Amino acid sequence: MNAPRFSFGMTLCLLALPGCGAGISDPDNPAPAASVPASMDFSTCPWPVKGLADKATVRLRVLVGPNGAVHGVELVSSDPEEQGFGERAEECARQKTFKPAVLADGSPTQAWTPVFRVQFAR
Repeated sequence: MNAPRFSFGMTLCLLALPGCGAGISDPDNPAPAASVPASMDFSTCPWPVKGLADKATVRLRVLVGPNGAVHGVELVSSDPEEQGFGERAEECARQKTFKPAVLADGSPTQAWTPVFRVQFAR
């Protein structure tokens, strides 16, 4: 049996998506966004016990603190649902370190990442 493969990709955070753009009060001066994980390798993310599908796509975003630590994870979608892929992707994202967003003066600040995709395949 082949070992599960995982990949990571970015998707655009459109304002029509639930939760995207939350907290932006001035569209001409949006809040800075934190970057994606320093390591985009999700291959250590274990296959969920309930994961019966051969592939899955999870979309999430992460609240990154000024020190790059994860302060929160929001699951945007999981396909298929209810097989544990979303929970596994959240767990793995919590173990990552991110590059924090920076303000105009160069100081790091807490911010959400754009929505990104984690794919599972075996």
